[in-house]
Amino acid sequence: MASQQILRHSTEQRNRNNSGISRTSHWYRKLRLALSCLLIMLAYSQVVPAAHAAPGITVTPTSGLQTSETGGIAHFTVVLNQRPTANVTIGLSSSDTTEGTVSPTSLTFTPANWSVPQIVTVTGVDDNLDDNAIAYTIVTAPAVSADPGYNDLNAADVSVTNSDNDTAGLIVSQISRHTTELTGQANRQATFTVRLSSQPTGNVIVAVASSDTSEATVSPTSLTFTTANWATPQTVTVTGATDTSNDGHVAYNVTLTPSGGGYTAGLAKTVQLYTLDDDLSARVNISNPSNLTVTEAVGAGRTATFTVVLNSNFGTGGGAANRTLTLSFSSSKASRATVSPASITFANSAGNGRVAWNSTQTVTITGVDNSIDDGDEPLFINITATTAGTGNPYDNNTSHRVPPIPFTVIDNDTAGFTVSTPANTTTTEAGNGSPRTFTIALNSQPTANVSIPLSSSDPTEGTVSPSTLTFTTANWNTPQTVTVTGVNDDVDDGDIAYTIVTGPASSSDTVYNLLNPADRTFTNIDDDTAGLSISPISGNTTEAGGTATFTVKLNSQPIDDVVVDLSSSDTTEGTVSPSSLTFTPANWNTAQTVTVTGVDDAQVDGDIDYTITVDPSNSYDVLYAALSANTVNVTNIDDDSIGIVVSPTSGLVTTEAGGTATFDVVLNGPLTADVIITLSSSDTTEGTVSPSSLTFTPGNWNTPQTVTITGVDDDVDDGDIAYAISFNITSSDPEYSTISLSDLNVTNIDDDTAGVTIAPNSGLQTTEAGDTATFDVVLTSEPTDDVTIDLSSSDTTEGTVSPSSLTFTPANWNTPQTVTITGVDDAIDDDDVDYQITLTVSSADSIYDALAPSVANVTNIDDDTAGVTITPNSGLVTSEAGDTATFDVVLTSEPTDDVTINLSSSNTNEGTVDPASLVFTPANWNVAQTVTVTGVDDAIDDDDIAYTINSTVSSNDAKYNNLSIDAVEVTNIDNDGPGFTITPLNGLTTTEAGGTATFTVVLNMQPTDDVTIDLSSSDTTEGTVSPSSLTFTPANWNIPQTVTITGVDDNVDDDDVSYTIEIAAAQSNDPAYDGLDPADVSVTNIDDDTAGVTVSAISGSTSEKGGTATFTVKLNSQPTANVTINLSSSDTTEGTVSPSSLTFTPANWNIPQTVTVTGVKDDIADGNVTYTIITSAAISADPKYNGMAVPDVTVINIDDPSSVKDTNWQVFLPFIRR
Repeated sequence: MASQQILRHSTEQRNRNNSGISRTSHWYRKLRLALSCLLIMLAYSQVVPAAHAAPGITVTPTSGLQTSETGGIAHFTVVLNQRPTANVTIGLSSSDTTEGTVSPTSLTFTPANWSVPQIVTVTGVDDNLDDNAIAYTIVTAPAVSADPGYNDLNAADVSVTNSDNDTAGLIVSQISRHTTELTGQANRQATFTVRLSSQPTGNVIVAVASSDTSEATVSPTSLTFTTANWATPQTVTVTGATDTSNDGHVAYNVTLTPSGGGYTAGLAKTVQLYTLDDDLSARVNISNPSNLTVTEAVGAGRTATFTVVLNSNFGTGGGAANRTLTLSFSSSKASRATVSPASITFANSAGNGRVAWNSTQTVTITGVDNSIDDGDEPLFINITATTAGTGNPYDNNTSHRVPPIPFTVIDNDTAGFTVSTPANTTTTEAGNGSPRTFTIALNSQPTANVSIPLSSSDPTEGTVSPSTLTFTTANWNTPQTVTVTGVNDDVDDGDIAYTIVTGPASSSDTVYNLLNPADRTFTNIDDDTAGLSISPISGNTTEAGGTATFTVKLNSQPIDDVVVDLSSSDTTEGTVSPSSLTFTPANWNTAQTVTVTGVDDAQVDGDIDYTITVDPSNSYDVLYAALSANTVNVTNIDDDSIGIVVSPTSGLVTTEAGGTATFDVVLNGPLTADVIITLSSSDTTEGTVSPSSLTFTPGNWNTPQTVTITGVDDDVDDGDIAYAISFNITSSDPEYSTISLSDLNVTNIDDDTAGVTIAPNSGLQTTEAGDTATFDVVLTSEPTDDVTIDLSSSDTTEGTVSPSSLTFTPANWNTPQTVTITGVDDAIDDDDVDYQITLTVSSADSIYDALAPSVANVTNIDDDTAGVTITPNSGLVTSEAGDTATFDVVLTSEPTDDVTINLSSSNTNEGTVDPASLVFTPANWNVAQTVTVTGVDDAIDDDDIAYTINSTVSSNDAKYNNLSIDAVEVTNIDNDGPGFTITPLNGLTTTEAGGTATFTVVLNMQPTDDVTIDLSSSDTTEGTVSPSSLTFTPANWNIPQTVTITGVDDNVDDDDVSYTIEIAAAQSNDPAYDGLDPADVSVTNIDDDTAGVTVSAISGSTSEKGGTATFTVKLNSQPTANVTINLSSSDTTEGTVSPSSLTFTPANWNIPQTVTVTGVKDDIADGNVTYTIITSAAISADPKYNGMAVPDVTVINIDDPSSVKDTNWQVFLPFIRR
């Protein structure tokens, strides 16, 4: 196979080029995979695919995935269920890219990598909105592929949730916390900044208000944050209010209340401040009361100090020496900062451990180190004042005189993780060097347990233990070990990189919740190599049919079926079974047995060495397809001696149709002189032999020579005949001169069968009108004597046969002779009658004489229908003056018994009938009998009266008994009073060809003035009337006036249409006639249109060079609705048709529409090909056309042999090798 040659060449070239490259080289693995994919694509069309499940796409998992706004990722895999015949591309997109993105954005599966799962990574996207956890979807687009099984196949979408890391709130950064009452003093004002902690959904208005405007006012009174500036701090300025009241230092609050944009009043914050009173006569002066900071870290900055001194003494006089002021200090949060000393005391003068009032004392604030990421925190040193002694000037409002001291603790802790770098990032499938470890610890103490999920991105390559790490407030800084273990498989899949995924942390500690540690990447070292294990062969084969076996199994698990082709280098010495082995990912390591069987020949050729080739190059697994073929050496042990071998020696069959049989002749061993074998047939009337002799020389003795036996034809049914081929051997070689060969038996298969062929032998029809039918008779084989065929009719009252016999001789046996059948008429309504023409054979040829009679089936079409014809049956007129009318009655067919017709008048006051009954016999049935109707007079002016002559039929002939007969319509003309006589009133016919009909109108009595009657047609599309009015005068009233009706032509097949000549009420000054309405006249217009479709002959042939041919289509009559005819080609590889449908309207129905047929080019020398333009049944709301069959059109496409292309694989070999 060309594909195998390409694979082997490329594999050998690759082995030479890569001899110095390590098998585990990443570059080498990529090159090997790319080359293998190329080879598979080149050879793919010649590989027969193994059976698999239906095309499908597996996505794992499809739900439960979580990402986070901190950048947390999730993975899923996609793999095909069945190998495609072409690349399959699946597009990937996120339904909400503001929450998560997907990478890659498309996956492509090839016929080589279809079964390898591809990993898709979903990454959470951060926003600044407090929008809770948001669900979104990774949308898998319908697959795009030239493989129709996969094209438009839609894989399952994947549901993901992105965890939020934003919380709506106000962030306040205080700059100073004291205001003063002193106008112009630098610290009269305090400031702080405000910003939002998360992006709002719209504008947020923060109302700013002071709880005590007598102490301080705020500016501005509101802040506006938008979706753009939400994170930019805005400054609030608080200004102390001046008063003259000795009210001490007063605490108050500034309240910040948000609204709008997803922020509510529930998120309000309060900032506490103090106004320092400037009206106190006795004050405590504290230096550096604002912007104090301490840190948690040991060293510079951990402490801050402030000094305290009094601004006045304790007065003089009695008891002054005992007056003191003690200030006690405490931290508002001792866990973050401490204060020292805990208290200080001032007195009037120093001594006895006392400090004088004007001596400065220092207080130190020290930050307390913890391990928690609790952020920078503003705190206070609260001061409590206690006085002693009477008359102490510091007694008044002592609690207001010393405000709290604000300060900020600067945090030195940052939440995070320390993920160690593994000492070795490789695991192995073999287990040596595994497992690998790394550690994880927290960087700061959490306020609650922190759990970190652990997983492997590819658990088929490596596993992780444990699956979750939990850190507590106690063990947070103790590194916990993560163990990674390589997973073994049996696939030669190279070294595979995988990731230990550390998922986003979960904790009620908001600082750690959703914080994502760093992942660690490992590589699992492969320990599998694609290859074949072939056991030693069990021995040699023999020409006597002795076998030898060996087994084959794979060295590694393939990713797809591995087909190992087995072939013998010399099938004349040994064959191999099976011809191929298929190893699947399930049975790859199960040894399969190969059996080699020796082949016998008739030659003394000694023991022959040959090889069995074991070739996996047709495999779907690219690594196995790239392997070189292996060979197994075998020897076939000879078992031949000197002799002549004829093969085959039995079962030879020739046929009279010219069928041949062949056999081979070869010598077993060498010869010293020519051996001549003469051949002859024992019966040359049954078979001949060619050549008539064979010559074997010392040079060609072991080359088989073929002899052909050809059957000889005759026309006789003589059965299968056995005959023999004889051999005569001559040679001066003593080894061969004494050899004799048995005759070779052959059978010549007869192709003749005695019989009589009647064509046709059914569907024959004769008619009672004398129409004939014919059929031909001929023998199917040559008789050995004359054959006489007698012919007879089974019912000579229905049909006769001529001639009555036929004679066939050995000379004219195959010349058809014509037989004529003639229908016989009767006058009876006996329906269509079936009968047979029987052919009886007689002959001295025993085979023909034994033939059973043959039958030709015939039907004689009846032309008689039982019925009664009455002429005329309408328009008859009698009159009260005694005028009569007559009609004739006759039967339409001969009855089998007498038929009695009873007649009666529906109104004997207007007319009577005579005779009252008629009798028709089988003798007079076709003789018309006349019936007379006589008008009856009355003295009443009752106008013209219509009545009928009714008939009933009785007979023993069932066809006639109770036969329904239409009544005869008669009008009795009144002779009393004014009126009109119209003759006739019905039975008139016109034709679309312009045929006319007439009737007359006359008045019944003389008018006193002119009488005018207007005439019109009820349907002028069917008939017109002339003149349009008649005028009768007192002079011409009794002279009949003639009216002519003319048929109108249309193009519609609308059958015969009835219409009426409407005669309007008379107009006259004679009151007797004025308004008198004559009877209308009934007319039928005979149609001359027939619905049909005319398809013209095609203009010629099409050709593969694009040659076209045309034909036209039109309708035969105007339709009542659009008519559509669909067109298609029976073979679109030979010709196409345009347009694909034709529509005829009531406007264009008779305009031929042209159809163009265009030849289609192929690359096959297939000769001129006949195909058909198929015209479907017409589709229309017009029932005359709907479903009407339209003739198809036959076309010939002229072949273009110059278009045949060379598809030889060898053309591509120079490019592949290059």
